[in-house]
Amino acid sequence: MQQWQSVVLNKTTRQALSNSTIHIWLAYFSDWQGQKPALLENLSEEERRRAGRFRKEALATRYILGRGLLRVLLATYTGIPAPQIDIKTNAYSKPMLSKKLLTFNLAHNDRLVMYAFAKQHPVGIDVEAESPIQQSEARRILTDAEWAHWQTLSKADRQHAFFRTWVRKEAVLKALGVGLSIEPDTFSVANASQLKQAVRVMGTTLTIVDLPLNAPLYGAVATNDMEATLCYFVAQSAG
Repeated sequence: MQQWQSVVLNKTTRQALSNSTIHIWLAYFSDWQGQKPALLENLSEEERRRAGRFRKEALATRYILGRGLLRVLLATYTGIPAPQIDIKTNAYSKPMLSKKLLTFNLAHNDRLVMYAFAKQHPVGIDVEAESPIQQSEARRILTDAEWAHWQTLSKADRQHAFFRTWVRKEAVLKALGVGLSIEPDTFSVANASQLKQAVRVMGTTLTIVDLPLNAPLYGAVATNDMEATLCYFVAQSAG
């Protein structure tokens, strides 16, 4: 498994991003819980209103930590103070900077949030924790060929194949910036043993890379930069 580098984030942290690299960041919500008030201060008025609309406090907290930390990371790359960063969304709700200083994407589950940053190439990232699945759920995202292969697998291998396939497809859709306007059962990704591959969707060729995560986590990143080098970081709180 590739090495993850721990980085303590504070107001003086600066990160350099080259045209040939993609930076992947991982942050555990438990490590940042104590920074919630400070991260809340980073949010825009609209982000604060959205946080206030969550009915469950745990969901609101994850949103505040995830978006607040996103702004901290964007600040380390752009030099713009975190609260002043202008984040907009496209027609499919994919977040992006109003000024094209870099591209990014994020994904989370109950325990952690992950981010991908690139200098100029579109990126999409997804992370999922393994859980019980229904056949109807698998059929919804698998192509006919993938479904036929999936049915030949053992129960344990089905779990692995489903989540590996799902995060790859989510990463592709997020890199394209189209959300679920394209059904995941309309394009195929390779079998679960292939850690890096190229796929063509909507006339665009993308590279998918499986992220080095321990079970029960699955993750993938997609980009149109075929030769990009991926660098992995764990965001640590200075508090």
